This record gives sequence, C-alpha cells and structure tokens, in this order.
Amino acid sequence: MVSPYEKNINNEEKNALANLAVSLVENKTVIGLGSGSTIGFFLEHLALRMKEEKLELKFIASSNKIAKQAKKLNLQLIEIEDVPFIDQAFDGADRVDLNSNLIKGGGGSLFRERQVLLKAEQRYILADSSKFTNSLLGQIIPLEIVPFNASFTIKRIESLGYKIALRKDGDNNFITDNGNWIVDVSKQKSVSPADIYEQLKLISGVVEIGLFLNEDYHILKT
Repeated sequence: MVSPYEKNINNEEKNALANLAVSLVENKTVIGLGSGSTIGFFLEHLALRMKEEKLELKFIASSNKIAKQAKKLNLQLIEIEDVPFIDQAFDGADRVDLNSNLIKGGGGSLFRERQVLLKAEQRYILADSSKFTNSLLGQIIPLEIVPFNASFTIKRIESLGYKIALRKDGDNNFITDNGNWIVDVSKQKSVSPADIYEQLKLISGVVEIGLFLNEDYHILKT
C-alpha cells in the first residue's frame, strides 16, 4: 500500500511513546486499539505489563491487522457492540496541529478508528515528532468511499476543486477492512479543514473523512 504520509522509522521514539501510553492503562478496563506501527509497539509493551502485573483487560481492535497481532499475544478481543462504552482508547495520527486537530487514515482504517474513539471515555493519541504541524491547511486528507459508482463519487469530489488520488495496493485498489476504497484529496490552503469536512460529508458515497476536529484528545509525545 502506498500511503501519502512519510513514515517515521525511529523505533526508539515509537518505543518511548508506547511505554508512556502503557503506563496510563488502568486495570479491569476495556481498551480500544487504533492502527499503525506505534500501536503495534504499544501492544507488545502492554502484553509484557499484563503478564508481570496480571492485569485484566479486554480489547477492541479497529483493524484486522491489529486484531491479528492481539491474537498472537493472546489478548482477549471483544466486539465494539459488546460494551456500552470503551474505557480508554489509544491510537496514532498522521498529522497533529497546534489545536490537537488530527488527520488520520494513512493506514486506511479511519472509519473504524473514529468509531472506537467516539465510544471511548478517555482518548490518547500517540504522535512521534514527524507528525506535528502548525496547521492542517493544504494537507492531504484520506477519504473512505464506497466502490459502487465510485467514478461518479470521484467526479463530484473533483468538481469541487479537489486534487484526488485513488490509493493503490500494488496494481490493485487498496481495500479497507469494510470493503471500501481510499482516495487521498487535497485543496488549496485557503480552505479550512472544518469547511472541507462539511463539504465532503454531503457527498453520497463518501463514508468517512480523515479529519478529526475539535475532539477531546490527550496527545502523547516524547
């Protein structure tokens, strides 16, 4: 899969973030898991703490990839419908601005990640130094769209002045865990992220937008 975001390969920084996040996990709770490499580190470290301290935790995964890793670590997975709320959610971000607004979706799990975050009482975002920016203006924004009549959906997005790229996985279109496609869009810097969100949300065929704005997130950084 080709993501529009450069990946930070500084594993030392990711490990430090993961350890910080693990220290915040409370016993006998339901933990929501985002996606991405930093959450992978978080799971590895948390599994060790659970073994050492005999923590009793249940997990809700936002992607098949993270669910697979959790199963390998013998962690108890439940469905998001099984609980009325999630105690703590831990996720990453592709961009974080000065007001803690986020761009997410570089890994393609933006719809499920939003659902997990919305249901969480406490929301923690693990962000390494490469993710911070002064503003989200002009940044690339992932959209999850329905494949059915996708060409028409894409034309409607383009008609509003957006540059658009259909995300690929090798020679094929990238497919989300929901069976949808991802398109990465951008617009000139004069248009605010909030206006972009409202504009694109009105287009039939757009399932989710990778702008996470005006939410109560705890931003964890090294």
